[in-house]
Amino acid sequence: MKQEIIPVLKKLISFPTTDGNKQAFIELFEYVKSLIPEGFYTKEYEFQEKPVLVIANTEDIDLDFVFCTHVDVVPCSKYELTEDGNILHGRGTFDMKGGVTAALLAFLHTKTDQKAAIFLTSDEETGGNCVKELLEIYHPKFAIIPDGGNHFQLVEEEKGRLLVKLSITTKAAHAAEVFKGQNAITTLFDLYQKLLEKYPLPESEEQFQTSICLSMIQGGTAYNQVPDYAEMVFDIRHIAKDQKEQILKDIVDLDSNLKIEVLAKETAYETDVKDPRVQEYLEICKQVLHKEIPIIKANATSDGIYFTEHHIPTALMNPEGGFPHAENEFVTKDSLEQLYEIYCQYLKKEGNKNETK
Repeated sequence: MKQEIIPVLKKLISFPTTDGNKQAFIELFEYVKSLIPEGFYTKEYEFQEKPVLVIANTEDIDLDFVFCTHVDVVPCSKYELTEDGNILHGRGTFDMKGGVTAALLAFLHTKTDQKAAIFLTSDEETGGNCVKELLEIYHPKFAIIPDGGNHFQLVEEEKGRLLVKLSITTKAAHAAEVFKGQNAITTLFDLYQKLLEKYPLPESEEQFQTSICLSMIQGGTAYNQVPDYAEMVFDIRHIAKDQKEQILKDIVDLDSNLKIEVLAKETAYETDVKDPRVQEYLEICKQVLHKEIPIIKANATSDGIYFTEHHIPTALMNPEGGFPHAENEFVTKDSLEQLYEIYCQYLKKEGNKNETK
């Protein structure tokens, strides 16, 4: 089925599956269902108006493993696949319709005695609630996610996310008499500087540490007034050892007059690379790729966080590509074929009892 990778990927990319375009997701799922041979079970869900398609080789909700994929992409000017030798360009080639194609074809055309399923979700780029909901229904022992890292690096940790809005009310005054008021904007900014003393900003990708980005700040209603109200938003990406509760406490301790609203809270992703299932997956990768597999920590966030919350060991790994969400996004043909082969071998792994159709 390797020869089907490019035609299927080309079709998947042609659907403009961006946030809010529900019809595009419906049409993509109809296309995917047309590829499914006999002997599989499909189930469609909708969570917060986001459609989901689950394909399984069993009606059992207790699974040996699951491929967890998403078909949503960020908007772009055109939705088409172009080829340049070994390079495939197009929105979603790397994040993550390329990985979806490899997982889908391997799953549908490899015999296995493992109970397995593939999740195709529509909201990873906007929060990932679909996977959170699916894991209340299905209970996999292991997950494979074609996301995170690059060129077959295995991601053992990704940062969690904490989105926090801070506001403060102080004392207004005429701008000519600043000594009679308290500037809410500068008060908040000074508090941010104090927080950076505890959590300094990383200066490169190699510095894997918690970062606190001041992403929005608002305040003031008139040019000639000391503002008595201001608010700002922190987008905090935290490593696993920096717990959300401690970060929030550090913010609360800055000033008792702060009003704090948590807008989003996402767990840091971690997987135990010594887990037997992860080790089995890594061994197959080594056999297919003929190399040692790098183990890395990544700054991004993925649907892997929901498997961490359920203590499910996970293999988070991308093929070779780059520039996700950009006009020059790409993936290599060779790496998609290698990813497909890794997935086929994993499906057959139990004593190699089965054969590819």
